[in-house]
Amino acid sequence: MLQTPFGKISILADGVAVSYEAKPFDYIKPPVKDKPITGCYRIHISIENYRSIQCVLELEKESIDVSGSSGERYLCREFSDGTMMLAIGAEDENPAFTTERVKNGMEYQISGTVEEVVFGVAWATDYEGIDDVRVWFAADPTVRFITENDAVMKNLENVLTERILDLKINEISPCETQNYPIFLDRTEKNNSKWLALLTNALKTAKSFEIHCWNEEEEWIEVALKYGTMKESDWSYGKIIAGAVTAEFSDMLLGMPKPKDTELYSMMTPFFNIFFDNGFQSSHYGTEIYVVEK
Repeated sequence: MLQTPFGKISILADGVAVSYEAKPFDYIKPPVKDKPITGCYRIHISIENYRSIQCVLELEKESIDVSGSSGERYLCREFSDGTMMLAIGAEDENPAFTTERVKNGMEYQISGTVEEVVFGVAWATDYEGIDDVRVWFAADPTVRFITENDAVMKNLENVLTERILDLKINEISPCETQNYPIFLDRTEKNNSKWLALLTNALKTAKSFEIHCWNEEEEWIEVALKYGTMKESDWSYGKIIAGAVTAEFSDMLLGMPKPKDTELYSMMTPFFNIFFDNGFQSSHYGTEIYVVEK
């Protein structure tokens, strides 16, 4: 059982405590607070015939502020005493299950076919306040990345990306619409692949959302030239929404590849870009979701 500064972590399957393994996870540091984190784990639970899976914190401390936050395909429950922060994260917006915050934890309510669910648990003992997003970021179980040594996977992704860019849509034989991810990493010499995918998506996009961290004031101001601020419970950043116009498209396509590659090999200075046609440019363009028909 995972022990944290606030208490033990329990996993409940249909209301009954089950054993589990908490695996240490080497998280990606967020771009706004380059500091180490105290603990970061992933808990994988096989579904079997369960309909409800909960990850809850058995609080052993008093005067703890319990709250919740969210992000891209992500919900979490947060705990803080002012000097320490802990978060339990869960994937959201998946058709196979519904994600809910419960007292002192998170829950997956299974409604479709899925082999396993994953919880993220992370904490920092030197929490610096609302602008310190390390724990929120580290507890996100949807965060995926490819290590520098994974040459085989990198080569495979490069080949697949090139093949995908060469694909033509068959208008005669339509099939169900689905999203699939493309990952762009540090092997990319420029952002030409990202621009090609973006150009194609802009042809049918009518509206957009851009997500920026609170500290990225320069890019928030740029985005606000083409849209307006959208209300959100994302306390760590701002969301700007608007219509896709020729001016907006020219702005996106005309931006050079950012030189800041310490944490990400950025394709764009915008953290997330979403279009109404299903296109998603996430984590500064390093993770892209395109729509195939």
